[in-house]
Amino acid sequence: MQQFKVTIKSDKGDEIVLGNLGEESKDRAANAIAGTVTGVDVRFDTIDENVTQKSHGMIARVTVYGRILKENHKTLKEVMQWAIDNKGDMEYRNVLVEMIVSAGEEAYGYEIPDMFVVDYAESYHGEGSGDGSVQKLPDTFELKLSQRANYLSEINPF
Repeated sequence: MQQFKVTIKSDKGDEIVLGNLGEESKDRAANAIAGTVTGVDVRFDTIDENVTQKSHGMIARVTVYGRILKENHKTLKEVMQWAIDNKGDMEYRNVLVEMIVSAGEEAYGYEIPDMFVVDYAESYHGEGSGDGSVQKLPDTFELKLSQRANYLSEINPF
């Protein structure tokens, strides 16, 4: 089973943690939060349109997909506050993306400095899907991050 953990750290020491890597807890809420992150895309993208040779104009982009649960509302509120920060106090943060792709595998990932929020979206769905079924679609979020230009060499893969 794939597992994801995304830790967002400010220079002031504040942390936002989404998901975990299967650490079990006696706390039911902590176990529910473990399944918060349902997927992560990590891209190292050339910012030039017409690429004809190796470019130094590359940045890291990360997209985090997840479920909205009653147990993670406080954490997602912190993400939203970071997304709308326009004072620059905490605009750029270091992001640690950890993944386990299959059972028994060691976690791997990336530590990416100086990331900022490009887009943050939450989708809420009412009861049923409109086709007569009563099954509720999951409420979800999507967090798109991008790295500040010229910091690609500071990414730490592990």
